[in-house]
Formats: sequence, C-alpha cells, structure tokens
Amino acid sequence: MKKVTVTMKIKIFIFVAILFLFFRGTARGQNGFAVDYLFSIGAAGDSLGQLHQPRALTIGADGLIYVADTGNNRVQMFDEKGNFLLYFGGIGSGPQQFDAPTDICTQDGLNIFVVDQNNNRIHQLDRKLNQVAVFSSNTSMPEEFQFTFPNSIAISSQGDQFILEIERDSILKFNSFFVPITRFGSIETGEGVLNQPERIELVDNEFLCTTDSQTGRLVWFDYFGNFLHYLGEEQLSHPVGLTYWQKKQLILVTDIDLKKIIAFSLSGDSYPFLPVQKDANTQWESPVDLAIRENQLYVLDQNKNQILVYRIASSPD
Repeated sequence: MKKVTVTMKIKIFIFVAILFLFFRGTARGQNGFAVDYLFSIGAAGDSLGQLHQPRALTIGADGLIYVADTGNNRVQMFDEKGNFLLYFGGIGSGPQQFDAPTDICTQDGLNIFVVDQNNNRIHQLDRKLNQVAVFSSNTSMPEEFQFTFPNSIAISSQGDQFILEIERDSILKFNSFFVPITRFGSIETGEGVLNQPERIELVDNEFLCTTDSQTGRLVWFDYFGNFLHYLGEEQLSHPVGLTYWQKKQLILVTDIDLKKIIAFSLSGDSYPFLPVQKDANTQWESPVDLAIRENQLYVLDQNKNQILVYRIASSPD
C-alpha cells in the first residue's frame, strides 16, 4: 500500500480548503447579493391598496412607501409592513388629478414630487399626500427651457430640480424657485446624447445617473450637466429603474428585458441581485423600479402589480 507523505497530506488539505472556500463563497453569493423573499405589497386592480401598471416607487426617511400607480392615475402610500394608508389623485387635468404619473421621489422625507406626464407638470406634495404646489413650463421662457412629456425627476439637497423629458430626450435643470438653469443630454448639447432615457437619480448630490433604454447603458453627468462617462454597455439591454445605495456607494438598476437587477460601483464593477428562492411567486418578472432601505430591497414589478420585498441575505466578499 502506498504511503501518504506529509507533502501529499498538505496538498490534500490545501485542495479541500480551496473547495470549501469556493462552495462557501458560492452559497453566500460571492459574486452578487443574495436576497431572501419576505412579503409582497399590493395586487392587480383599481381598489385602494391595489395597483395597475405602476411605474415608480420611493421610500421616505420614516419608512413610508410611495408608489406612482400609473394605470390608476394616482399615488398611494403604504407603511413599512405594506398596509395601505392614503392615496392622492385620479384621472384628469385638475389641480389634484393626474394623467399618467410616471415617477415619484422624496426630498429629505418632507416633500414628495410626482411627475404628471401627460399633463406636462410636476406635483409637490407633503409626506401626508397633501398638495403643496404644481409646476409646469413657463411659456414666456424660450422654448429650450420648456418641457413636454416629463418622465422622471430628481431633487437635490439644495432644492434644484432635474426633469427628464422624452419629447427631446434631454434633462432640464431648474433652481429651487423653478427658474430654468440649463438643458443637457440632447443632440444640441454635444456628448452624452440620450436616446429614450427612462429614469434619473442623483448620486451623492454631485452626479446625475440616467438609464438610457435604447442604448442599454447608464449615462453619467456632473451636477452642472457635463457628460462624464457610460456604464453597463455590455451588461444591460433595457435599463429602467434606478436607486442609489449610499451606504454601499452602489447604483442599482432594473433591466426589464433581462429581468435582472444589477448593482454598479461608481468605478464600474457590477454585482447582480440573486433571489434565494426559485419559486415563480417570489421572484420578479418585470422589475420597473426599486428602492433600498436598511437591509431590505423593494422591487416594483409592473406585470405582477406588486412591490416585492426582500431581505439582503449576503453581500459579495
């Protein structure tokens, strides 16, 4: 019988250790974020608490969840556990009505801004969904500072508003008094030309990230509208939703064609989100937007008409 030498024992030990670390890393989601399904919010329909073709969601600092319930032309508010609380809106062009709300964002948990696409305006609400103001283009301004069919909005800590419009595939920047400052992203403005942009997100109040659905990439600008770079050109097909995870300094993207959620570092490294369960009832089908709070991921699924809530079970090593 062949004798096992000390050298062979060391090699065997190293081999086993490598296998252990490999499988341990794989199980823990070494190359991505493993997410464990917790519960769902909403269901298909037009009753209170139900959704119809929703497009966007946001979460306030207090944990309240706000959804742009696009097909029902309203905004709905839920608590942290998914219980329905309030709604605002209804179909129309009146002061408290919407015609296709497509995006929603919060500012310091005090104000909610809703994009009213077909009415070409922005609604400002308080955290209890009381209307504060309504903004639309100033027709006395030059045409380049007017917007048609707004699609997304981002608000800085200074109160500056960045409005993404799909009429001219560009971004308009307004100050806190809704006075226009600049337009960028259009063919006329040079680099960083947008082609069917879907969503915008401020990153660290210094950069602006845009999902560009036609080109399948993220387009980055600085706070003043200067083009910086692209991300995800070989990994995305039809990016839509965006959110910034400040704690990890990652930008999270939903791809509605690939049915994927991917996190990108500011330097370009990428990490997919991988559901632990393989049950169709607990996995997203058409992720159109997302939000993250503490250790939970909220995915707005347009086909399911639900918000799927997950616990982030593990992170990349």
